[in-house]
Amino acid sequence: MALDRENTAVDLVDENGNLWNCSLQFSETPYAHFRIGGDWERMVPARRIREGASVMVGAPAVGMNLTLYFCVIRH
Repeated sequence: MALDRENTAVDLVDENGNLWNCSLQFSETPYAHFRIGGDWERMVPARRIREGASVMVGAPAVGMNLTLYFCVIRH
């Protein structure tokens, strides 16, 4: 799975098929990473994601990775 530094948006699809349109912002300080915004702020409380949660993320094997599929792993 790879994201291009030029990408400004990504769609996240949860295990229930809900689509979340998220914005991306690339930063190199203090290390190379993407900051996720947009619907992410609504998705976290809706999916009851808490600090320390485990999330499995997958992407299509072919083509651009502008749609990511994820599943919250509940213990």
